[in-house]
Amino acid sequence: MRASLPLSLDFVLPVLLVLWLLTISTASAAEPAKAQLDFFENKIRPIFADNCYKCHSPANGKIKGGLELDWKGGWEKGGDSGPVIVPGDPEKSLLLKAVRYTDPDLQMPPKGEKLSDAQINDLVAWIKMGAPDPRATRPAATATAGYGGKGKDHWSFKPLKKPTPPSVKGEAWVKNDVDRFVLARLEENGMTPNDPADKRTLIRRVRGGRGQAAVLASLRRTLGAPLARRGALLGFQRPVQPPAREFDLSLRLDVSRLRDQSVQRRQALQPLHHGAARGGQAPSRQ
Repeated sequence: MRASLPLSLDFVLPVLLVLWLLTISTASAAEPAKAQLDFFENKIRPIFADNCYKCHSPANGKIKGGLELDWKGGWEKGGDSGPVIVPGDPEKSLLLKAVRYTDPDLQMPPKGEKLSDAQINDLVAWIKMGAPDPRATRPAATATAGYGGKGKDHWSFKPLKKPTPPSVKGEAWVKNDVDRFVLARLEENGMTPNDPADKRTLIRRVRGGRGQAAVLASLRRTLGAPLARRGALLGFQRPVQPPAREFDLSLRLDVSRLRDQSVQRRQALQPLHHGAARGGQAPSRQ
């Protein structure tokens, strides 16, 4: 039994040493992997996002040449010309040939938007280190990505066109095509338009909305003018004048004044409430 102890130690110690060396090597290998991924995030991903996704990303609705560059599986599979990146060998990577513009028939990005020398060197360094890429999942195509998707059906992307005014029953009420649209919606909901406002009401609405006081002389002049002249007298064709802004400001000042008065009232009553809350006696009426 005494002879078995040294034998067991001779066996266990080398095993422990091997396990310790494996742990050290694994830890040292993990550190470069993180540094490589940081290099990808800081240098390579921006290159792809700014220069490649617009033509080679399903999320943007475009996959030119069958090549997807917005995830790792895309460039591993390659496009119509085959794999574009050979990890560890930049010179055999078709992507480097394209970004260097050595072939006039194969240039990426196209239209003379060549990458800078620093960006190309970053791609070379990335491929040399094995092209580490954390983008393991293929991005989902978005329904409204770009003008070419369903987003083009939005009304803001459609060209302007003159609509056809709807037919209405109350033709006597209609003065223009806008009235037809208004009346059509009213008739659709079983409603009828209000009676026309009298001249004084119209003048009050216009001048009130524009912040202009209804001066008596101006009012008489407008009421006595022909219908075609009233619009000019009321200022329909003129831009909003400073009195309109002054009128709006006066309303805001009134609201602010009422708020200040309300705060002052609460502050005036506050000591009485506080005294009662502390057990003090409220002043009694004599």
